[in-house]
Amino acid sequence: MLPKLVNRLVIGPVCAISAAIGLASAALAQESDAYERLVLAVASDAIAELVFETEMQVGFVGALKQDPNVMETEAECPGLVSGMTDAVMPVMRKSHALDYDWYRGELDTLFRASMTKTEAAQAAEFFSSDLAQRFLATAIRQSSADNVIEDLMTNDSDVVTKEAYAADKEETVKRTMEALAPEDLTEFTTRLAGAPWFATFAGLNPRINELGLAMGNRDLTPEHDAEFEAAINAFTQSHFEQCEAPE
Repeated sequence: MLPKLVNRLVIGPVCAISAAIGLASAALAQESDAYERLVLAVASDAIAELVFETEMQVGFVGALKQDPNVMETEAECPGLVSGMTDAVMPVMRKSHALDYDWYRGELDTLFRASMTKTEAAQAAEFFSSDLAQRFLATAIRQSSADNVIEDLMTNDSDVVTKEAYAADKEETVKRTMEALAPEDLTEFTTRLAGAPWFATFAGLNPRINELGLAMGNRDLTPEHDAEFEAAINAFTQSHFEQCEAPE
């Protein structure tokens, strides 16, 4: 029973999984309705930051390290991977914020269309708890992107497939269960088993996964794409000039 419950509740993108440490302020929570509180519980600013940091390490850095050409160049001119990561970090953060705002809006629409106010309020209360926040934060930190990276490196479309996304989600669930304290996992699943809102929420998981996959496949805006290219070009030119400079 534990694996099934955990699998159904690792929500949001993993290339994109939603997780969090912080909550919205008490004042904001009081002013928002049940659906907004639920969105804030599973997709707060703290969640977005944690997702971004994990995606950069697991996705961006991870992809670079799996590219033989990049790693050959890294060996000849150390600092390429870390330098490229630092160079694109500002524009990637802006792009992520834009994508995450879209994701929050889609979640809000989904919850309003599929859950009663009572169910949303109960779910928001649960996911705002310290226990649920620890679970979600663990899920994000244990995110896998190996299948997505391999998929993107071998297909010609530059689009993450459902199969690769699902495989990484399955691996993330496994890692999350292994990383959680046994007592937390037991309490978490026990509380969910008797929650009146859980069946409805769990039924939304396929749609939430679709949103996560869609967010992962969103393109950079033309402006962000130009900024990304400029940052990469400026860094690599400077980096290789320093490598080639006589000692």
